[in-house]
Amino acid sequence: MRTEMTRYSKNPDKQHRKNTLVTMQQDDVIYFGIARCNHHAGDEFRKDRGKVIAKARAIRATLEQQLDNNDDKSIMLHETGLRGHTDKKNVRNLLDYFDNIDTFMKKRW
Repeated sequence: MRTEMTRYSKNPDKQHRKNTLVTMQQDDVIYFGIARCNHHAGDEFRKDRGKVIAKARAIRATLEQQLDNNDDKSIMLHETGLRGHTDKKNVRNLLDYFDNIDTFMKKRW
């Protein structure tokens, strides 16, 4: 059985919501998907839309992980940086990653 949770981040100005994280727990594994809202490009944050995108990415991560036999318990990221999985012991690292996703994504590109 999966336990699903949703978390939203805010812009640095703390006024507007910005990103969405959906996690799904199955046994000791946390699968996750992230949806990002780019206010500078004219995106408007919508909880329902962000949750749909992030959940689809989390579900995709569950399918990809089944093919991954890596026993490493760190955060396993897809090349996009917007989905992956981790051991439940690393939830704090996942939340730190999510809280700083904009910084991480800027470094990637």
